[in-house]
Amino acid sequence: MATHAEKHAEIITRSEQPLNLEPPIELIRQNFTTPTELFYVRNHGSIPEIDAVEYRLSVAGMVQQELHFSMDEICENFSKSTVTVTLQCAGNRRQGLINLLRNSDVASDDEATCLSFRLVRPLYLLPA
Repeated sequence: MATHAEKHAEIITRSEQPLNLEPPIELIRQNFTTPTELFYVRNHGSIPEIDAVEYRLSVAGMVQQELHFSMDEICENFSKSTVTVTLQCAGNRRQGLINLLRNSDVASDDEATCLSFRLVRPLYLLPA
């Protein structure tokens, strides 16, 4: 989980609780892929604290057999692949659209949540 210390010095804090961070838009325009320290953080609730050694991911429901994986098993037992993807916050430009509906001239500055990055394996971002 990203902490403020791992983020770029110019990261914008939209809220502390829930934690919502984003980079200044001029910084993400500098590269095709977004450096990890500039990646946005969006949450709709508190971030749970887990013990990575004790934590188990359970896969249940429409599977033949329920499965349980440790964090080490997820990282070590699944094949690795690298893909470049673009991820966009579903709320992007929400304030801008609200302002348009209200006939407002005020533009939203909350637009820096569309980023491209390289995803290498489950749960890890590869620095650009």
